[in-house]
Amino acid sequence: MKCHFGVGVGYSYGEHTFRLEDDLSGEQYLGNCNISGCHLGSPLADLEGRPIQDTIRMLSDSLATLMVAANILTGDDEDSTEYYIDSTVSADAARILFNYLFVKQDGSRGAHNAKYARTLLQESVQRWDSLPNALFTADTLSGCAPLTVNFTNGSTGAILSYLWKFGTTADDSVLTENASFNYVNAGTYTATLTVRTNGGEDSYSRTVVVDSFPTAAFTAADDSVFTGVPLQFTQTSLHATTWLWDFGNGTTNAVDLNPSYAFPDTGSFVVRLIVSNACASDTAETTIVVTTP
Repeated sequence: MKCHFGVGVGYSYGEHTFRLEDDLSGEQYLGNCNISGCHLGSPLADLEGRPIQDTIRMLSDSLATLMVAANILTGDDEDSTEYYIDSTVSADAARILFNYLFVKQDGSRGAHNAKYARTLLQESVQRWDSLPNALFTADTLSGCAPLTVNFTNGSTGAILSYLWKFGTTADDSVLTENASFNYVNAGTYTATLTVRTNGGEDSYSRTVVVDSFPTAAFTAADDSVFTGVPLQFTQTSLHATTWLWDFGNGTTNAVDLNPSYAFPDTGSFVVRLIVSNACASDTAETTIVVTTP
């Protein structure tokens, strides 16, 4: 007790801590507990090369790799302790994460209660191996209808069954390991894979966005007009993200959705509206006869 309750030097975690970290250097100094019968060496020199700690490090690394692949740990930090706070995981996966962080954030690299730390991590790895961790990739998650998406299973665990749902109807399920689905209609869908093992079940979902082809359409206030008199055009297109008005006399407008245009000259002019989106383009047209008053 005198080792871990003694007053340390150079750290700010209180008088009962395993994280004897220097505020400036970031190193952890067991020399802060360098009293008779306690640790010797600085920093952590007396903790290197112990077989049990090699095992603890190996188990920690194995769990870190598994939890990064399962999108539980971010994998972005050097210590591998940063986790996604907005993710949903199973209760068992949360317990395994807690056990992992308990050992990692202890700061002693498993030196304190080494046998307990090793057992905790060993059982966590064994439990993880029995758990399903659903995961899949898709060759595309967006496109134009009809859109075929090929899903490839990436789940881990001793998987006994697969259930794919593609978010369209109640009976669009597939029970194979990998799946392919054709989204006929435009919309936003949730594709979900649920896997089951003897340790339980887990699900993973991705959003699929299917776009429609554009349809160009518009109306004109009249099919004839005098020169110099503005004529109103109203767009009724569907699924368009860009548009271009061509008034048939060399004048165009790609800014106004519903432009008003005064023809300066007499004649018969074919007015075209060209609309487009990421999928394609479409054109609508009408003829306007322009005369003098």
